[in-house]
Amino acid sequence: HKIRKDNQRLERENDRVKNRLNELGTRITHDNILLYKLWEECKKTCPYTGKPISVSQLFSGEVQIEHIHPWSRSLNDSFGNKTLCFADENRKKGDKTPFEFYGSDEQNWASIKERALRLFYDTKEYPNAYHKFKQFVKQKFDDDFSSRQLNDTRYISKEAKNYLSKICTKVIVSPGQATSNLRHKWGLNSLLND
Repeated sequence: HKIRKDNQRLERENDRVKNRLNELGTRITHDNILLYKLWEECKKTCPYTGKPISVSQLFSGEVQIEHIHPWSRSLNDSFGNKTLCFADENRKKGDKTPFEFYGSDEQNWASIKERALRLFYDTKEYPNAYHKFKQFVKQKFDDDFSSRQLNDTRYISKEAKNYLSKICTKVIVSPGQATSNLRHKWGLNSLLND
């Protein structure tokens, strides 16, 4: 019941954002919906620099979707690990967590933490934003997420292979990244997102 309610809430939210994108004359794509939702969540402000983000900057390439804990290290591509960042700042931050990049300057880090709390704490439309704040200010990188995901994927792959082996003579399990790359190259991502 809770899952159904959450899905209905997300559907209503996506419809609202799609209508807003139509009003702005912006193409409705998965990335543009995500950009707009993250923009609202961070109260139209870059959490790293504190600079306001205008709607025209949002879709110009000046602003990027940024993984709070780098995707290459965490494998966490969830909404809860994403925020917005000006492209220049994102390039400087590189493959580091916010604390790893900004933490050596105590005064700057204190102002970034305070800003992140203000931006992510009181967000009625995005009730899990406080969890994002906690991820944002975490001082020790924790790869627990990627470990859990890899173990879950291994287990599911093994069980799926065992089941399918009863039907097919030869079943091969490929790594998730290979599957993701094929989905992208074959153009299946656009079909699967709908």
